[in-house]
Amino acid sequence: MQSIRALWVSGAQRFFDDAKEWGLTRRSALVIALIPVVLIGALVLIAALSLVMTTQFRPIFRFLTAEDSVLEWLQFLCIFGASAMFAHLGWRFLCVGQAVLGLLSLLLALGAFFVAGEEISWGQRIFGWGTPATLDEINHQGETNIHNIRWVQTAFGYMLTLGAMYCSLAPLVAAWRWDGRARPALSFLFIPALCLVPAFLMPFGYKMFRLLIWPGTDFTVVKFGEAPELCLYFGLLIFAALNVRRLRVTKHAALPSAVPTV
Repeated sequence: MQSIRALWVSGAQRFFDDAKEWGLTRRSALVIALIPVVLIGALVLIAALSLVMTTQFRPIFRFLTAEDSVLEWLQFLCIFGASAMFAHLGWRFLCVGQAVLGLLSLLLALGAFFVAGEEISWGQRIFGWGTPATLDEINHQGETNIHNIRWVQTAFGYMLTLGAMYCSLAPLVAAWRWDGRARPALSFLFIPALCLVPAFLMPFGYKMFRLLIWPGTDFTVVKFGEAPELCLYFGLLIFAALNVRRLRVTKHAALPSAVPTV
């Protein structure tokens, strides 16, 4: 029992030390960490109740997870915001001659922007245009996007799983490796804060659950995936925003001169 308590105290201390390195207060770090937990917990409860009390809770679950509804629009706002943040980072890096970091950030911004467009089918359901016939034949939802093409959807799912796995594990490995020591400046650009681990752990855990335990197409399980996806985009948004703020505060002083400036 004592060893468990000591481990808990040590972990909590490292969590708050990491938050301080990112310029976060303890309260802010806890709020960021708890938002994905509360979101997933609430939707788990609603999903469970919808299976037992169908009349009362199934409409609520359907409303939250439906196309162009609450979770999907929150996904769009988060990933679009992350795109803007990464674009800002890229511009700032290019302005100080850090071409490699700048181009990498801009690449992330373009990727996030593409995902944002895909989330709303590039505005098709907003403006009401039709789907091209060639795309309609291979898109299982008949929409103007490519992520609903079967093989693209599978590849995209694996990519998200690997990304979520990295973003979940990298902060934990970094916390163990640099326990009690200052982190290298460059690591902040590639390793998220510890408080973001829950945001990335949710989609990784969901993907593993679907892959290893429940690979079927049950409506509730499939639509529940909207919440872990929102957690992922939330994590990317906060990660990008923290780097933008950190770059502004340090005024590039923390950037190592060893970074290539090709």
